[in-house]
Amino acid sequence: MQFHIDRDGKRLGPYTLEEINQSLKEGTLFPSDLVWEEGMKDWQPLDDLPGSEVPGRESATAKKSSPLKNALVAVLALAVVSGMAYGVWRIIGANRGNNQPADNNATADNKTADINATVDPSPPGTITLTGHASPITALAFSGNGAILISGDSGGRLKVWNVAGGAEIFSGQQTGRILDIRVHASGQIFAALSAGQVRYWNLATKSSPKQVEAKPPNLVGALDPNDAMFLARTTGGGALEAWEVSFKRKLYAQTGAHSPTLTAITFSSSGVSLITGGKSGRVKIWQAQNGQLIHEITAHTNAVYAIAAHPVPAQPYFATGGEDRSLAVWQATPFKPLQRLTGHTGAIHCAAFNPADLLQIASGGGDRRLIIWNLKTGSSAYTIADHTGPINAIAYSPGGSRLATGSEDRTIKLRALGQ
Repeated sequence: MQFHIDRDGKRLGPYTLEEINQSLKEGTLFPSDLVWEEGMKDWQPLDDLPGSEVPGRESATAKKSSPLKNALVAVLALAVVSGMAYGVWRIIGANRGNNQPADNNATADNKTADINATVDPSPPGTITLTGHASPITALAFSGNGAILISGDSGGRLKVWNVAGGAEIFSGQQTGRILDIRVHASGQIFAALSAGQVRYWNLATKSSPKQVEAKPPNLVGALDPNDAMFLARTTGGGALEAWEVSFKRKLYAQTGAHSPTLTAITFSSSGVSLITGGKSGRVKIWQAQNGQLIHEITAHTNAVYAIAAHPVPAQPYFATGGEDRSLAVWQATPFKPLQRLTGHTGAIHCAAFNPADLLQIASGGGDRRLIIWNLKTGSSAYTIADHTGPINAIAYSPGGSRLATGSEDRTIKLRALGQ
């Protein structure tokens, strides 16, 4: 049997069922991707395909285990790991406060993280937010850390009260949510989706302003001042910069990446932007005019995650992708600092802790959240309490909370140790 895959209008394949299951395991295919083969009436999610083996659940055709056996296993697992999880989680909090920048004289380092087996359940204090009908694709905290905003692949936005996890309100945009930025005032946030930018007022719970963005974009980012958004055209390697307020295209780089542009973000200052491609190339551009500053082969294949350091004075960024490694780079002068390995699936997202400049978190197709200590080049903590790949990560401004969003349509809001 030959199956065809559709992801946001882009056709992939054909695949055999064995190739689909291997790709799901590696994180290069997602449960929410649509699948079709000759004889099927319509496209359907991979999650519903008979014989599919989505990490975190059994095959759609497998027999279910005994409920009694599952209950006993769960009780034993809880007894073994809950104490361990709590202890390590508190250790992370105890180490917070080391805000020294990374060593500028460091060299590339291929250190392998000390990864434990899947750790469940969630650490104490974790809140699970539910209500999205589609996989989570973007997360952002308000400036005071009191509000969390989430977006999904269906264009739905939700605003949450961080203290208790209550939903405040929700909104809808056209297409997959690509990026969310909260204005410094804390009252307005902008959300970029495929084909649309909308500005939302947290006080009135409405969207008084919107800008259409055509052609539809599959990868994009808003700059820190919400003045521009970046996009790639469907199925290509073009980089476009638009001035949102005047709906004006500033420039276009038609061959920015070959064959496809797969990830993009602004530096925290907004002066430059960083892009990644399917070939593993990473490029740094001047945001205002699109002039190429630097490029390098950063990974052996597709780059999916780019995280800029949250402090403009610290010119560092991280990249991750299909090769399962997380690389940390110095931007000026450009040089590699570390390469962290330990994920068993593609890395989809990463974020620096703004309160601990030597801590970065990453998530991906293996369902694992790994919090890394950049001083030692190893993992400080690993957990896999989502039932699907992790697509989005965000730290609160004070570093006291960490949110993860998943293909399983849930958000884990984690209170880090004090």
